[in-house]
Amino acid sequence: MKLKKNNFLKEMFTDVVKESSSTCLSQDTVSSCCDILYKTIVKQHLMVMINQFRKDILESFNIETKMSHRKRIQVSKERAKSKAAVDSSESITEEKKLSLKVNALNGNIMLIRKLKMIY
Repeated sequence: MKLKKNNFLKEMFTDVVKESSSTCLSQDTVSSCCDILYKTIVKQHLMVMINQFRKDILESFNIETKMSHRKRIQVSKERAKSKAAVDSSESITEEKKLSLKVNALNGNIMLIRKLKMIY
């Protein structure tokens, strides 16, 4: 890992730790602890970055899943609307057929009545 082997960053970290703990601990103790502490901090930082990357990918995938689900719902609603329109148009045509039959029967009845009146 480049971060763990980055000497400039490690030296800066060691200098900061040495300055802040110069009165409390000896230089040998600080140096030995600095390596361990630096590696631990870098490792934790990398874990946080990896977890954030993982969350971002999962969120992106979840958004894509939600969008595809919404699209499927939209398509099914449109299908239901078009089916309802077809059903209503079929019922209208059935009603028209029935009304034409009734009108024809009424016309026939009227014709029969007229014929009876004539003869």
